[in-house]
Amino acid sequence: MAIGQNVITGYGGMLSLTQAGFFAIGSYATAILTTQFGWSFWATLPVAFIISALFGWLLVCQRSALRVTIWPSLHWALVKLYETS
Repeated sequence: MAIGQNVITGYGGMLSLTQAGFFAIGSYATAILTTQFGWSFWATLPVAFIISALFGWLLVCQRSALRVTIWPSLHWALVKLYETS
C-alpha cells in the first residue's frame, strides 16, 4: 500500500485516499468476523478481499454511469472529489 501511495502522490502529484479506503473496508470486515462471529483470522482474509472487491466494483459501476452522461474533464474532477470525501 505504501509503494502505491508513493507512486500516486510522489510521481503523479495526486492525492488519492482510495487505497486506504479499501484497506479500511477489508480491515473492518476482518474485525467484525473475528470478534462477532468467532472466525479465525486466516479464514476472514478471503472474505475481506471479496467484500473490498465488491465495494470497488460498485465504485466502478458509478464511474461508468457518470462517464456516459458527463464530459470527461468534469468526470475526473467529480471522481477525485468523490474518492477523497
